[in-house]
Amino acid sequence: MLWELLTDSEKLARTELFTEENAKVQESITEALAKDAEAYFAKDVTDRLQHVLNLKQKANNDALKLASDKIKLTDEEKLEILKCIRYSFLTQEELLKLSTDAGFTQAKEFIMQGLAVKLGGAH
Repeated sequence: MLWELLTDSEKLARTELFTEENAKVQESITEALAKDAEAYFAKDVTDRLQHVLNLKQKANNDALKLASDKIKLTDEEKLEILKCIRYSFLTQEELLKLSTDAGFTQAKEFIMQGLAVKLGGAH
């Protein structure tokens, strides 16, 4: 609708501007890919494999984040997952870190039991 209100010269100017901006974006993408490829081929085979693994891990992490944003667990489901962790096998530092993590608020009792095992109070 708004496009129809523009004059032919305004339409042409905006189209040219869009084309220029799009070309700049494509050029920067090409430059970034060329730079990444140059860095990739400068590495030895082991580093190349690690680079590929890192890219795949990042893609997996991004996919998991998107999936986790879409899937919401109930409190009961979260509790069942938290029960699967063997808290007594975690280090004291890990347990203390978990005790302050908002994602583990339902596991406070399990964390305390794990700390008690670490401190020798219960088995």
